Amino acid sequence: MSTSLLLQMSYKGFQKSGSSALIYIILAALGGFILIIILVNRSQARKKAIKSGKPPAAYKKKMFRKKARALGLSKPHVDTLEHLVQRHNVKNPFTLLQNAPLLDIVLKKGMKDITEQVANEQVKEAERLTLFHIKQIIERNSQKKTVYATTRQLRSNQKVVLTPETGGRFETLVISNLKDSFGVTTPKDAKGTAPRWRKWMPVKAFFWKENGQGYTFTTKAIGYNTIKGKPSLLLQHTNSITQTQQRRYRRKDVDKPAYFYKIRIATVGIGKDAVKKAVVDNKSSSLGTLIDVSAGGCSLKSNYPLIKGELIKVEFETRRRETVTVFGKVKGVRRLQPVGGVMHIMFTRVSRQNLNKINAFIYDLEEPVTRRPAAAAAAAPAAGRKRVSYAGRIR
Repeated sequence: MSTSLLLQMSYKGFQKSGSSALIYIILAALGGFILIIILVNRSQARKKAIKSGKPPAAYKKKMFRKKARALGLSKPHVDTLEHLVQRHNVKNPFTLLQNAPLLDIVLKKGMKDITEQVANEQVKEAERLTLFHIKQIIERNSQKKTVYATTRQLRSNQKVVLTPETGGRFETLVISNLKDSFGVTTPKDAKGTAPRWRKWMPVKAFFWKENGQGYTFTTKAIGYNTIKGKPSLLLQHTNSITQTQQRRYRRKDVDKPAYFYKIRIATVGIGKDAVKKAVVDNKSSSLGTLIDVSAGGCSLKSNYPLIKGELIKVEFETRRRETVTVFGKVKGVRRLQPVGGVMHIMFTRVSRQNLNKINAFIYDLEEPVTRRPAAAAAAAPAAGRKRVSYAGRIR
């Protein structure tokens, strides 16, 4: 084969391979250009969705509903949450299901929406109650819970109830968590006396968390000391903490005066027409101290407590001049020395408005509302107020 022929074949091969490389470069550039266009379009679509109030692309409605139902939320609850997600442009709706601070922020906005809408007060109270139910269910069932495996996880100001082997029930507060022990306020009895517990005496302890979960453990008294300027009892650390029953509703310490009345069952009518009715004995009015309250019950201290099983009417204030009236049953009485006791009351009947007052006091999800005069309320539509109704989402 001649030299000229070899050169000619080499040139053609080079020309062919160069054309293929050029084609690949052009295709790669075209693919990159198309990818850039797709990313830009997605970014613009996301910005438009945010401006229009629609949830972002990361929001998967089907998945959100599935997780919400798994927590125990009903369809009306989920519908209400989705309405809030859309109305207030929640960027990460799934965070709401973790009982994060964002949930309270969004629910507060929902409360404000309800207050500002033009609607019957009964409708508004029903809508407020739905938002409180959402908070309670998510708080109680959220997966974002602290699992206590050791007393080293206890934080300052955690309320702990102690029961020594010698008997009695003592409420204390955690003051400090040390390396080998933790300190609580020195236990005192009903008379205000601090009994001295012997070293290594077994003590049963119990505490609640905000989500209503209860925990119990057994420890031992180590000794006494002064921590942060306060007389304290030192208790031995333990790695054996057991979960107990969970409260349905969050409780809040109160320490407010409260009036209570005994309810009597009276028979009205004769013979077949006789009907038993609950009658409030207004002459039996007594003053007590409300210790704590929840949406399901309260604890009331009095020098003259009713006995277990009796029906009771209780009146107290959550905010100044905002009276709450509830009806309940005394489920138990813890006697105090030298006189009186603490009644543990389960609510049996509470109006929707009073229940919302209690929930607002406990969860702090809405500001005090000054009732507008009827004339001002009637003029509201003319002032251009928007109606943002949750109708159809309440059950």
